Amino acid sequence: MTVWEKTLINLQKGYAKMVSFAATSSDRVKAEITMVRLRMQIDGIEAKVREQQQFIGQKLLEMKENDALPDSFDLLFKNYEISSAVDKIERYKKDREILLDDLRREAEGLKPVQSSHDERSA
Repeated sequence: MTVWEKTLINLQKGYAKMVSFAATSSDRVKAEITMVRLRMQIDGIEAKVREQQQFIGQKLLEMKENDALPDSFDLLFKNYEISSAVDKIERYKKDREILLDDLRREAEGLKPVQSSHDERSA
């Protein structure tokens, strides 16, 4: 085998390794971007929950100032606006859990995969 043939074989092997690395890197970047998007959505949902909780608190303070605060908490949550806000919070929490599950699945995909002994020696 001539020097040029050996050089050509080595170049082909190097090219194959570069293509493999590029594909792996591309998949990794896509997964990282997906994870960032999911985190942003989760943060948005958490902000909506805080907004609804703030609304409930404001409504309670208004009712207390007007001496309209119910004697029982059961009556308090029968107020349409408050019960609607509580329902929205529950929906936001479910959405958040779904996004967290998606985030966990993406994170599982980013764990390094053990390569076989044959690939390392090639």
